[in-house]
Amino acid sequence: MYRPARPEDTPLIQALVSQVYGEYGLSLYLDEEPHWIDPCGYFRVDGGEFWVWETEGRIKGMGAVNLHHDHSCELKCLYVHASARGQGIAPTLIHKAIEHAVAAGKTHMVMWSDTRFQTAHHLYRKLGFQQTGFRDCQDSNQSLEYGFEKPIP
Repeated sequence: MYRPARPEDTPLIQALVSQVYGEYGLSLYLDEEPHWIDPCGYFRVDGGEFWVWETEGRIKGMGAVNLHHDHSCELKCLYVHASARGQGIAPTLIHKAIEHAVAAGKTHMVMWSDTRFQTAHHLYRKLGFQQTGFRDCQDSNQSLEYGFEKPIP
């Protein structure tokens, strides 16, 4: 079941991100993605939230939302362990992020996703997100990302 992440979850969160990145030949560099050092604090600063999906005491998924100072928000850090994919965890976390954002008065959600995460892109489109952009992150993983967005709710 999902729950708000706690500071003591941070090592398990980092381990899951590293595992998912590793599936694509990527590495987690905390100096390039400092939000992973204190994800709870980072996402909650401006009213956002960070959730984990816990099964039998293990973190199997995560997702977050950043609330922007205008009408928009950003879905962030949606990752699910390989053994738990296809069980509805990602859609549930996306809907939780949308619910949180709508409660805060947001009407538009954006997200960025590495071009290698093609299965995730299929899910985003299925949930009504439109691909709208492209960027080069110029990081150590040579990440290229697609932008997605949709009106919410």
